[in-house]
Amino acid sequence: LRTGTAFDSMSATTSVLAGTRAIASATADATATAGSYEIKVEQLAKAEKLAGTIGRDAATAIGAAGEFTVNGQAVTVEATDTLATLQTKINALNSGATPTGVSATILTVATGDSRLILTSAKSGAAGIALADTTGTTLQTLGFKDGLGAELAGSVLVNGQDAQFRVDDILLTRTSNVVTDAITGVTLTLTGDDAGAVTNIQIDRFLDAARTSMQQFVDAYNGLVSFLKA
Repeated sequence: LRTGTAFDSMSATTSVLAGTRAIASATADATATAGSYEIKVEQLAKAEKLAGTIGRDAATAIGAAGEFTVNGQAVTVEATDTLATLQTKINALNSGATPTGVSATILTVATGDSRLILTSAKSGAAGIALADTTGTTLQTLGFKDGLGAELAGSVLVNGQDAQFRVDDILLTRTSNVVTDAITGVTLTLTGDDAGAVTNIQIDRFLDAARTSMQQFVDAYNGLVSFLKA
């Protein structure tokens, strides 16, 4: 009560205006202003995931020396490298002060048929940038064609930005958690159902003030009882 912060608390509630479920949720801090917003989501942000289209034994040397880059950072490849050692090298770059934001795993489809899987840590259309700088390792693994273009079959999930509307104004963000659209409000986009509309209502959170008042009254009554004892 002394600081007055209890009276600054804001709440965010959602209601479904159209569709079968809410397609967004929200939280509000003390900088938010009371108001109502209609949210429509045209597409959710997704993190890109790629897979080599040429299967091989994970422990057998790929036989292709060279160098390729993952989001601008170089991976040096020896002819004796296997899928397992490439996985280790790629993951080593995804650490430290400047991580690539890409992790590597191996998917075994069948005996002798393993694929290198690359997953972006962040959602957004930027996705994963791969390029052979020396040699043709990415072509050998089935990520690129002979001209260096991405093979359509290597794309498991296309990276994409979130596109949504606040009161029918179109916004684009790389993440489904949006902190910079409405002042003091964090939106979390959860669905992109066609025709769905969710209302976000921002109000002063009176329960916080009531709770603080009650705590004050309880503490005062406790003090009075103690002094009378």
